[in-house]
Amino acid sequence: MGEGEGDMTETLKDRWGKYLILSGNESPDTCFWCGNPCKNRYCSPECKHRYWMYYFWKYARDWCVERAGKKCEICGGEPKCWVISAYDGSLDGDLTQKDTRLEVHHITPIAGEQRIWSALNHPDNLVCLCRKCHKKMRKGGS
Repeated sequence: MGEGEGDMTETLKDRWGKYLILSGNESPDTCFWCGNPCKNRYCSPECKHRYWMYYFWKYARDWCVERAGKKCEICGGEPKCWVISAYDGSLDGDLTQKDTRLEVHHITPIAGEQRIWSALNHPDNLVCLCRKCHKKMRKGGS
């Protein structure tokens, strides 16, 4: 699969390098988040933070876990650790507690090479689950 095909985004270049069309505001000389004119990709640190929270996997993942109160959004379980990044191999928490970890699930599945930056990393498409509920969800259960 080619670059950006996983979630139907287009890849463009500006003077700082490649970027994806995710919010619809991405273009040279405009803020990627709010669309206001600017000389950089973001008009303020707040816009940069919001853009990254909505589209960059690690920011979106961490926000999802915090939003859920570090609990499973289905059963309410409070795992002792969270090990959730299938994309970059990063691990957090106590790795001895493999059955009691939190994972972040994409409601609309993500595919392709553009997993780190994706419109499918939007918070409305993410749910925080314990390992048991995540396995059920992947098998089509609820």
